Amino acid sequence: MKTKKSFLWLAFLILATIWILARRNQKAEFNTASGFVFGTVYKIAYQHDADLKPEIEAELKRFDQSLSPFNDSSVISRVNRNEELVTDSFFQTCFNRSMEISHKSIAAAAFVSTCLAYASSFSGLSDTPYHPLLACALFIVPGVPLINFVDDMLDNHLLVGITRASNTVMMVAAMTFGIAFAMRVLVMNDVEIDHKFSELSMVPHDPYYIYAIAAAISAMGFSMIFNIQRRLLWVVAVGGIIAVCTRNFVNFELGYGPVIGSFMGSFVVSVLAVKAVHWCHVPNHVLTIPSVIPMIPGVLMYRSLLAFINLHGVIGEVTNAFFNGINSALIILCISLGVAVPNIFARRYIAKDRQRHLQEELEKRRERGKFIEW
Repeated sequence: MKTKKSFLWLAFLILATIWILARRNQKAEFNTASGFVFGTVYKIAYQHDADLKPEIEAELKRFDQSLSPFNDSSVISRVNRNEELVTDSFFQTCFNRSMEISHKSIAAAAFVSTCLAYASSFSGLSDTPYHPLLACALFIVPGVPLINFVDDMLDNHLLVGITRASNTVMMVAAMTFGIAFAMRVLVMNDVEIDHKFSELSMVPHDPYYIYAIAAAISAMGFSMIFNIQRRLLWVVAVGGIIAVCTRNFVNFELGYGPVIGSFMGSFVVSVLAVKAVHWCHVPNHVLTIPSVIPMIPGVLMYRSLLAFINLHGVIGEVTNAFFNGINSALIILCISLGVAVPNIFARRYIAKDRQRHLQEELEKRRERGKFIEW
C-alpha cells in the first residue's frame, strides 16, 4: 500500500513537471499595436497572449500629456509659456535627470578642454601658449540661460527667472570646478599662469580688421552649437564683427569702459537682429547670442578664478579677486541686457501692432455683416 502511494506521487510529480515544461516552452503569439501620438504614428510589436493595446495607449497618452512639445496642453508646453502649474512625475524626473547630466557634462567638458589646452602649451607652435587656456571653455559659458533669465526678470516672470538664474549659477560653478580640478590634477604652476594672465593686455594693439576677422571666426564657431544653417553663417559673422568693433570703439575711442562698451555692442546687434529675423526666418537668439560671445571677458574670469585659488593671506588678494570677478560679472550682465532689452520692446510693439491690426479687421467684418458675436 505504501509502495503504491509512493508510485502515485512520483507519477503525479512527473506529469506536473512535463506540464510545466510544456507551458514554459509554449510560445505566445506576436501582437501589434499602432496609433497616433507625439505628432506622429507609432507601431509596436510585442509577444504576449493578451491584447495590451489599451494599456500601451494609456501610458503613451500619459507621457504625451507631460512631455510632448506637439501637444499645446502638455506640461512642458505650459511650462514653456510660463504658466503656473503643478508638474507631474514624468516632467520632474526628466528635468532633474537632465540637469544632473548637464552639470556633470559641463564639468567634464571644462576639465578635458583645459587639459588639452595646457598640453598644447608644450608644443612650441605658438608664442602665446597660454591663450588656449583662456578660450577653451568659453564655448560652454551658459549664454542662453543667462539671457533668458534677464528676459524673464524684465518681463516680470520672477519665478521662472530665478529658476533660470539658479541654473546658470550651477552651470558656471560646474565649469569652474572642471577648470580648477584640471589645474590641480596637472600640477600647473599657478604663479606662472597667473603671471602670464596678468601680463595679457586687454587694450587693442592691432588694427580693427584683425579683431573683425577674429570676431567673425569666433561667432561662426559658437553658432555651430545651435546647429545653425550654413546660409546664416555670414549673418552671424557680421553680427560678431559689429559687436566687437562697437565694443572697442565705445570702450577705447570714447572712453566709457568695457562694461558700457559691451552693453552697446550687444545692444546694436540685438537692434539689428530685430529686423534681420524677418529676413532670415529664425529666432532672435539664434543670431544674437553667437554674435556677442566674442565679447565674453575670459581674461577677467580666469584672473578672478586664479586669484581665489591662490589665496595665501597676502594683503590685497581678496580685493583683486573680487575686482576681477565683479567686473567680469558686470560685463556678462550688460551683454545679456543689451541682447534682451531690444527684443523685449520689439515683442511688445509687435504684439500691440498685431492687436491693432486684428481690431481693424474685426471692424471691417462687422461692417460687411460677416461677423457673429458670441
